[in-house]
Amino acid sequence: TMQETWSIFNVNYDYAAWRKNHKHTFTSEGRNDMRDIITSQLLFQCPVPKELRQLVRSGVTVRDEDDWATLFVDLVTVRTPIRYGPPNVFFPPWYKEFQSYPSSFDPVREWGHDYVLPRIRDSGRWENIPICKPTHLTYPRFLSKVVEGNAQQTNTTGQKNTNNDQTWRIPFWGSKRSQKKKAKKKPLRLMACTWTSTDYFTRGGRYHVKDGMRRLREWIHFHLMVGFQHIVVYDNSASATNNLQPVTDLFPEDVTRVAWPAKVCNNNPSHADSPGERSSQYAAESSCLLRFGPYTDWMAGLDIDEYLVPMGNETTLLPLLDKLDEEGEKILSFRSMRSWPRRALLEDPIPIQDATACKSRNKCFDVRIPTNTTFLQAYNCEQEKGGRKSKSKQAPAEKQLYRPDYVKMHFVHYSTVTELSAANKSVFHRLSGGHPWWSPLIQDLGARFSNDTTEATMLHAKALARQDTANWEEACLENGQSSICRIGTPYPTEGGKNDTVNAEGVRYNCWVHERIERFFVPNLVRSMTAQRNGTASKLISRRPMRQKSSQLLQCRHVHKKVMTGNGNRYNSVFLSTSMHVRGLPCDAFVLWVASWRGNLGCSFVALGNSAVSYCTKMSFSKIELLILSKVTTFFATKVSNWVLGELQKWTCVEEVVCLGTGRGV
Repeated sequence: TMQETWSIFNVNYDYAAWRKNHKHTFTSEGRNDMRDIITSQLLFQCPVPKELRQLVRSGVTVRDEDDWATLFVDLVTVRTPIRYGPPNVFFPPWYKEFQSYPSSFDPVREWGHDYVLPRIRDSGRWENIPICKPTHLTYPRFLSKVVEGNAQQTNTTGQKNTNNDQTWRIPFWGSKRSQKKKAKKKPLRLMACTWTSTDYFTRGGRYHVKDGMRRLREWIHFHLMVGFQHIVVYDNSASATNNLQPVTDLFPEDVTRVAWPAKVCNNNPSHADSPGERSSQYAAESSCLLRFGPYTDWMAGLDIDEYLVPMGNETTLLPLLDKLDEEGEKILSFRSMRSWPRRALLEDPIPIQDATACKSRNKCFDVRIPTNTTFLQAYNCEQEKGGRKSKSKQAPAEKQLYRPDYVKMHFVHYSTVTELSAANKSVFHRLSGGHPWWSPLIQDLGARFSNDTTEATMLHAKALARQDTANWEEACLENGQSSICRIGTPYPTEGGKNDTVNAEGVRYNCWVHERIERFFVPNLVRSMTAQRNGTASKLISRRPMRQKSSQLLQCRHVHKKVMTGNGNRYNSVFLSTSMHVRGLPCDAFVLWVASWRGNLGCSFVALGNSAVSYCTKMSFSKIELLILSKVTTFFATKVSNWVLGELQKWTCVEEVVCLGTGRGV
């Protein structure tokens, strides 16, 4: 059977263009139409006929045995006026207060009384487009996460939420008033989407970047570590065999891979007659927002060289989301400024003397990060001290955390259409709590920038092209002729305030973010190492980490031996700074518990006096626990639980991580 429904645009593009003060929705030349942040994505819905909705919702219209659709849709074009004139000429009645009279579009005046639309069967069309399964059935990994989230809602402290009241508070912008809105709690608090590939060419084919798999693995580890509960990877790899699946398969419960082979229309540089655009990326971002957005409170669209780093006293982004909800904010922006790769952490440069490759008569080199160094650490050299990205130094772009139920359309860096910007005047007043109306709407009332020092910051570890290293030896010297040195030489943490060059005469040009270096890099390394070794670190308790003073970070080897009292060769408890054990960060210590018979009681009598005093004195806030036991599995388990119970009594300890155990535990 064939049934017909009218398509519905997700947003009114004419009104969105008018609210942005555009003089027209489209242009006759068409040069920038597809690059415009409003018209880059023409989204519309195809309503399913009422009697077919349950079939489509259940997924039975797609055969499981061969993934073959049995239900299809044809898209038939209907003639509408060309949008070359002022946008408010074409407004529908809902925006009648802004219509341009008397010049509003009149189909009779335009086409006459005798114009008849062609019959559907005689119209041009895109036909036989298969109707796929719904999102949660198409991607079973995501379904398992959603089911788990619905079954066990958790709060930011990791405790099970037993509150069955399914209401949330939605404050108004510009007003302290709030109201209760009935809504079903979403299974996820925070998720991310990324459009990436194994390799790619930068605009104009300027440089071939080939580190996609390595970067993606590290990027996933980091963002799962800081509170993202699920990540969707839109895999734009050109090959069906050489793709990112080996990486995404490492995270079976936390990552969903979407095969996304769609190509960009062109990759020309931005100054070309036909400038390049990222049509594949735009479509992937819209897909993620529409398909996965309904399952999460907050989401972000990030590249795999962008790291959202919690600041202040927090180790995850989840408390920040709670703060934003209390404030009534819907969008949080991060200024994006690229960091420089640190010369001391790069492989030794191999000079290239090739004018074509270097785009210069000077020598250049390929920037390579050693395999035992993370991109996060190698690029931890920011252009402004402490991660601050001041308004005075204009950031070239931004990225956002946003609520998908509020943002109707997102364009890589910006929320282009929101619930508020799409509202007419009366609805705007209601949503904004009586905020004065104005047009154009430049800044959304539900958006603000993150505080880079107290809330969260973005580190942009953008790959440095070979051409950008040309003449690096000369450019980075104190008396170099070039004003830009893109190879990082960080300012020293200690030294004279007026120091500008190091002992070799190389200019300082960036700052190491100490919190990233001291806390997040080691934890990232530990997470990746645990996965590589086939062991997973289990978080026993998590509370906000205290900020350490600089003198406490200058720790050295510290040992403390406590007798267990049973006289065995396994009779010591060693307390050591992590610099001494396994290269862990020195603001934590590792507790090694070794026991032949599990006789740990007298050990902790001494531990309660000596270890706690060390903990307080050194401001340790993390314990790495390794239990080595040759007792039975049952008894070793009881010992482990008892040890953890004692550790949780130490008020100076804020985090306990179980690295692994011996026999049977």
